[in-house]
Amino acid sequence: PEALGVEEQGTLDTTVSLYPNPSKNQVTLGYVGTQQLKNALILDVNGKMIKNIDLTNFSQTKTISLNTLASGVYFVQINGNTETTVKKLIVQ
Repeated sequence: PEALGVEEQGTLDTTVSLYPNPSKNQVTLGYVGTQQLKNALILDVNGKMIKNIDLTNFSQTKTISLNTLASGVYFVQINGNTETTVKKLIVQ
């Protein structure tokens, strides 16, 4: 049997955070990795893009306004140069 393990430390999934979550008016995207980020997409549960946030000049944290989003569950897809990760976001 093949052993399962972590490929490499510091992947996008472990270096990106969204807080507070659940959130009401705004959420902060935090990043402690070294990869250049491209953008973050906020998607509804059906996969429809609600918002596209440019992250090309991003450095460690970015506050994202949620005022235009209805209460519910969303997914935030963060795209880097070589990796993509998806985080669940709950808007109250």
